[in-house]
Amino acid sequence: MTATLTVRLSDDEHRKLRAYARRRGWSLNEALRRMIDESTAGRAADGLTPGLFDSGDATLARRVDEELANGFGE
Repeated sequence: MTATLTVRLSDDEHRKLRAYARRRGWSLNEALRRMIDESTAGRAADGLTPGLFDSGDATLARRVDEELANGFGE
């Protein structure tokens, strides 16, 4: 089942949405559906968890306090 929704956007919001969708090869509807899914599921539309990355350092999680005390890489 699908539902139809009317969304009122400013000209600037509409321009940004069109550009966002175009860069990804999506329709406006697809872009909105993915944004909704992403914002309500706690993970990105590409399937990745926001903030999750590979630092390349297997010991980083154990040394997080040490790294933070070093001033965020200064």
